[in-house]
Amino acid sequence: MGILNVIIAICFNLVCVGIDILTFFLIVRIVLTRRTIGWLVPFDSAGSKLVDWFSEHVKRWWKQATSNTLTPQGCLAVGLIGLSILRFVIVAMVRLF
Repeated sequence: MGILNVIIAICFNLVCVGIDILTFFLIVRIVLTRRTIGWLVPFDSAGSKLVDWFSEHVKRWWKQATSNTLTPQGCLAVGLIGLSILRFVIVAMVRLF
């Protein structure tokens, strides 16, 4: 493996770590919309700006793709599915190197 391949694989790995962090905060928000769990509230407040930013982008992308509007829970679910697919594609690309 050449140095360039290693650097590309490390960059993809960092992207996957970022996706995992966002996925964690999305799951925390989804759980807290269903019921309140005291020890998860600090995690939600820590990632609230990131989740809000991401959900706004998901709403915009959804609005461009369809004429329907998403509920906040639907927005989180669609974003979570999209992130899972994106992570799967990135891991598949890294394995090709």
